[in-house]
Amino acid sequence: MRTYVLPLCFSLFLPFAQSAAATATSEDARAVARLYSAAFDREPESEGLNFWVDSLEKGVPLTRIAQKFNESEEFISKYGALQDDGFVRQLYRNVLRREGEQSGVDFWLGTLADGAPRASVLQAFSDSAENRRKTDDLFADMHLDGEEGWTYA
Repeated sequence: MRTYVLPLCFSLFLPFAQSAAATATSEDARAVARLYSAAFDREPESEGLNFWVDSLEKGVPLTRIAQKFNESEEFISKYGALQDDGFVRQLYRNVLRREGEQSGVDFWLGTLADGAPRASVLQAFSDSAENRRKTDDLFADMHLDGEEGWTYA
């Protein structure tokens, strides 16, 4: 399994295979919520958030959840059948709220050309410092409510 070092602008070192904890924490739930933001450019609905956090608790890695998001009907109907360039540019728009600078786009296109799966690139954008800053306030109160499951409102 390959491990990639991402550019400093993303401030993280991310192995593509990530194992989940047996019991989800609020940070696990935030990671799923950030993934929604990065993939769909929207907040997660309660049912979906809880489904995917439950999946994470059962051992489904976050990269697999990212793959499911990328392959979902919602993703495809929202963005169409994106080529790699369009996929990377859409992630820039969703996460950074701007068009990607050419050197960054080229880096991610090279990463994909080198064999990295789209799910790993989606997860890297989701876990980036930029996306964390964008979503910190929104998901700050992420907590487990006995009746509702994970919630942040």
